[in-house]
Amino acid sequence: MRTLNDSLCCKVSGAGAIQDMIVSYYENKYGSMFPNNAKALELGKNIGTDIGKTTESQLNQLTSEKLKNTFIKALEKKYAL
Repeated sequence: MRTLNDSLCCKVSGAGAIQDMIVSYYENKYGSMFPNNAKALELGKNIGTDIGKTTESQLNQLTSEKLKNTFIKALEKKYAL
């Protein structure tokens, strides 16, 4: 598999690190399947962006302050802290 360095990867502006990693993975995946093909890199970027956006959004919801507080309160109640 051909690995792109940071200068070759098209980073998505405003995205977080997780989305960037997913975009890079798909760019590498399609870039190695079709070397020197700009459309393959664009396809990898588009797929990675869509998957990365959803993943990052879901992770942000899971780590929200509200969820942390709810989880802590549930533990306190269960273990009578």
